[in-house]
Amino acid sequence: MKFFVKEVGKLITEAESIDKHLDTPEQKVLDAALADGKAVVDGTSTKDVTEVYAALKAAIYNYRLALLHPKNRWK
Repeated sequence: MKFFVKEVGKLITEAESIDKHLDTPEQKVLDAALADGKAVVDGTSTKDVTEVYAALKAAIYNYRLALLHPKNRWK
């Protein structure tokens, strides 16, 4: 379990370093996953850390994928 908490911490750092500038569903999912990740790391969440890890990792991936979409390149 400690491994996943450490990895969630790394994903939080990665998510916070993303230049967030989209107003999309992916942005909202990333924001929610980031909040869940922070709650797991600081111990205020009862969510399963492996689920939070997977959700945050997927949210980062999907947000970056959304950035590649032509309609989002000039926002």
